[in-house]
Amino acid sequence: MSRCVECGYPKERHGKDLLCPVISSRKHFSTMDLPPGKTCHNCHFVKKCCAMFGKTPTDTTCDFFPVRFMERPL
Repeated sequence: MSRCVECGYPKERHGKDLLCPVISSRKHFSTMDLPPGKTCHNCHFVKKCCAMFGKTPTDTTCDFFPVRFMERPL
């Protein structure tokens, strides 16, 4: 589910103009989604986030703003 980085609400809670319901000066919906086709497993920080913050390698959203996804080298 896509969540706004400003308020944490899902995209559906924003108006048709994507105005943030909490921070009304923001005219856009900012997502915390990872790049398409990527999961936390693909991120350099997966071990740290799973150990410290309870993330799972299959998650497709980042809990940090700005999103800190950095692809792991193969």
